[in-house]
Amino acid sequence: MEALAPIIAAIIGAAISGAVTWWHMKGSLSQQNSVLVAQLRSSGKETERLTSQLRSKQQELSSAQQQVNLKQQQVDCLSQFKKKYEDVRGKLESSLVVTDYVQPVILTGPRYVGKTSLLMQWHAPWNHSRLNSTQTHKASIVPIYDFKRNNIEPHFADPEILTAVHVHLKLRVHDFPGELGAQGSIVELASQETRLLRRSTGKDLGVVLICMFDAEETAKGLTQSTIEYYNGELFVSLRKFVAHGQVGIERLILVFNKYDLLAKRYGGEADEILLKNCLKTYASVIAPLRGICNAERVCEVFTILDRDDLAKNNRGAPIVLGEAARNFVAAMAGEKRLHEIIEQSATTHAAPMFS
Repeated sequence: MEALAPIIAAIIGAAISGAVTWWHMKGSLSQQNSVLVAQLRSSGKETERLTSQLRSKQQELSSAQQQVNLKQQQVDCLSQFKKKYEDVRGKLESSLVVTDYVQPVILTGPRYVGKTSLLMQWHAPWNHSRLNSTQTHKASIVPIYDFKRNNIEPHFADPEILTAVHVHLKLRVHDFPGELGAQGSIVELASQETRLLRRSTGKDLGVVLICMFDAEETAKGLTQSTIEYYNGELFVSLRKFVAHGQVGIERLILVFNKYDLLAKRYGGEADEILLKNCLKTYASVIAPLRGICNAERVCEVFTILDRDDLAKNNRGAPIVLGEAARNFVAAMAGEKRLHEIIEQSATTHAAPMFS
């Protein structure tokens, strides 16, 4: 028994040591389990939080995707609108804006001096029929020059679109009866046309006044109808209207018609001498015209406007037309274009009479 005592003591000591060790390990494991459980619970809550955030972000992403789809639809719609707008803009830019400007021209002179014949050579040169004396005021349009403006202007359909402008220059020729009673209407018309011309062009332009005379009267003497017509109220009133700025005279053209009849009476005489004789003979008649415009605006032309042999025996109408359009074309299109409308200039022997 005494021999077994140490063994039993060792066994008991080992048992106690193991029990103590187990007890300590059990406490440590319990603590670890508690920590792990706490960590698992914390992880579960974090997982739930993260899951909630994920769902929220997924909803935001879905909403954003819907917005993107909506914006894409709007972009597609705007792209189609842009294409249509660019197509329309291109057509407008390639289209032409056409503008008409009209120079008023007034024909004056007694009856049978050739006013209507001159107008018809401009307005309807193919018409060779005989004409009746003018009974009432008539106005006719005569195209003179077309050009394209180098600078571009806002299109009337869209001011943001700049396009080229094609300009048509025309004469509006007024033919009045040769009676004294019509002279008051001429002055009123000259005032109206001056205002209209300046408003439409924005330039300080005036009407063209063409005074017609019978050149043959240089040889046979001035008729009473000629003297009375050019000493009537017309030119006195015109001077007053010009002085007050109500009428502007852009060009004064003295037309001596029936040159062929005058030339027959002075066979072989030079045209320049015949023209100076006409101006000398008509000096007293032309005198009332002084003061209605500056001397540099005055010129004179011989014409033959006989309707009987219009194809062969005619002269001067194109020169008068060019002089009537001269200042107008220079102002609207530039002086460099004048050679396109004026083949031959009129003489200016009458200018000193207006100085």
